[in-house]
Amino acid sequence: MRKLTFAGLLFGLMLISGLAVAQPQGGNRGNMMERQMEWMKKELALTPEQVIKIQEMNQGFFEKVKGLREKYQSDRDAMRTEIMKLNKERDLEYQKILTEEQYQKLVKYREEMMQKRKDQQKEQKDPPKE
Repeated sequence: MRKLTFAGLLFGLMLISGLAVAQPQGGNRGNMMERQMEWMKKELALTPEQVIKIQEMNQGFFEKVKGLREKYQSDRDAMRTEIMKLNKERDLEYQKILTEEQYQKLVKYREEMMQKRKDQQKEQKDPPKE
């Protein structure tokens, strides 16, 4: 379980760090949040109450990340450390809001996405030879 939680946190960190650094002027964070919420509603079969709680939690999370991005503009390591702390807090909130089964599906999805991202990065570094 610890390994899965760490992997989920790492994925969240990678996702948020990439957004925070790559899109300093807002980008498509709103669209990403909407896509994530739609996936969660469908795949995790969220109740209306869970949807509201998660939306509120995520909104607060992204506002905190925005503040950290502004505070640590020139110190990526410090920003990464603080975002990791936020990810841990958010993960604990997910555990409170979701059922065990829903949470495990979320962890599995995060792991799959992290592996997909690693594969894509590897492919970009080492394109297939024809």
